Amino acid sequence: AGVEGLTLNAGTGGAITLTGAVGTTSLNYLTVTNSAALTFSNTVAITNALTQTNAATGTTTFSSTVSVGSATLRGTTYAVNNSFAATGAVAITNSGLFTKGATGAITATGGFDASGAVSLANNITTTNTALNLQSTLTLAEAATITLTSGSGALTITGATDGTAGGAAETLVLNAAGGIVNVGALGSGGALLLTTVTVTNSAAITFNGAINITGALTQTNAATGATTFSSTVSVGSATLRGTTYAVNNSFAATGAVAIT
Repeated sequence: AGVEGLTLNAGTGGAITLTGAVGTTSLNYLTVTNSAALTFSNTVAITNALTQTNAATGTTTFSSTVSVGSATLRGTTYAVNNSFAATGAVAITNSGLFTKGATGAITATGGFDASGAVSLANNITTTNTALNLQSTLTLAEAATITLTSGSGALTITGATDGTAGGAAETLVLNAAGGIVNVGALGSGGALLLTTVTVTNSAAITFNGAINITGALTQTNAATGATTFSSTVSVGSATLRGTTYAVNNSFAATGAVAIT
């Protein structure tokens, strides 16, 4: 059988809603050239690329599970309400907020990149490929979010914090062999981001201020230099690594242990 694809073009003002399942065995790719809002009400299962050629002018919503070869998404706001899996890369150009709901994680074997702000209630995993969040990261209420990139670089350019509510949030970074770069972490709230754990990394650079009331932990020794570029304020710190560069004040209300 040949490669089969579907192209949808609703202009910049036309909304698109796909109520039935998209693909199962025969459809290889789906391209949305133009749309306003775009809603996938059912499952998406295609072996090749899912593409938004031009930026959707309304919200793009994935209501059910997504399984694709790769995804190049361009738009404003995104609501991903179930698992999103790609055997290749996922690249998102979002001028609004990209929101991942609590049901199902994101797995992108070939790498994950989001240009705009991201809100996560579940995890993102790549397989020895880059995981790159180019703007801010918000952790959903009471969530423990793990970002895993293996030997791929793990980058959060903007500030990361939690959601104000009744419980605190935790961020876990896992880049076994990968270089980690993160921006500011936390804002000092007891019910926001309070705990940051780096399970594995090569070199790790904290480019912004760290302001958390709980523990900052390196579970396993970083295999490259650990650098704190700005001020650090933590409840406690358990650091394991090789060389350390602390370039500003480092304050803890509890103990600091460095191996």
